[in-house]
Amino acid sequence: MSDEASAPEQLVVNFIALLPLTVGVQIPLVQSIDASADSGAARSFFGSLRRFAASHGAAALWRGHVAFWLHDACATRAKAALRRAVRRQALAAPPTAGYLLATALAADVGAALLLAPLDLVRTRLMAQSTDPHSRKYANPVDALLTIASEEGWSALYNSKTMVPRAILETVLSIDQFGIPLFLVQVAGLDPVASPLVYKSVRFAMGMTLSLITLPLETVINRMQSQVVPKRGTKIARFRTCVPTDQVPYKDMHDCIDRVVREEEVALKKRDKKGTGRSALYRAWQGAFMANLFVALFQDSFDVVF
Repeated sequence: MSDEASAPEQLVVNFIALLPLTVGVQIPLVQSIDASADSGAARSFFGSLRRFAASHGAAALWRGHVAFWLHDACATRAKAALRRAVRRQALAAPPTAGYLLATALAADVGAALLLAPLDLVRTRLMAQSTDPHSRKYANPVDALLTIASEEGWSALYNSKTMVPRAILETVLSIDQFGIPLFLVQVAGLDPVASPLVYKSVRFAMGMTLSLITLPLETVINRMQSQVVPKRGTKIARFRTCVPTDQVPYKDMHDCIDRVVREEEVALKKRDKKGTGRSALYRAWQGAFMANLFVALFQDSFDVVF
């Protein structure tokens, strides 16, 4: 199936299936750990999802749908343009697997950095209060202009999130393109002849990469949910649908360190054993669902080639 034919269908599938999953993953990532220390069930992915839907309604799982669609559509089109370019060159000289992967990595990281403002807007719209009277942003355009006005245009390309974002997109690109290339060209697995084995290994490797992506997503979402106004600027408070940490993070390492320490304090309060690093994997159940969805319905082997 061509990219032109599959892209609209993929956008519909992403909207119906992945948007509520994305919201469900982002809520526990953004939520302050201390705020949920009294409820172990609310700290898990499904616990947070049930509590969020019960408090705000099931329709809230599709909040920020316009920003989600814009970001998804732009990313899909950019990747489709890359694939066409690779295929045109392949007509003259078939590219190597390394060339395909390197091209995909460069394009994905470049597109992610370029679309960082849309991702920021998407996160803010998903995280803001569901109360119409407490919402800071009316729509994606209003969010974009408000952020630029209150926090400065540089906030749209926050340098604090660029490094974790670049690392995250590199790993996600490896997950989308590198794993299928490895399984077919190195491991010799045929997705047509042995679909069950191929998809099982695909899922297992995707979950392994989640050990890297989940902490990075935690850092990015937490930083994006914080409003840091320009000096001397008084702004309306950004009210979120769940309690968040209001003290700005200095950088990626500071964010990880504070999340881990907050989790350790929360565990002591609840008289529970465990490590603070578990807070970086609060959305592992969401990652499980997402990787299962990709392995079953979004095999990218045919896209790569």
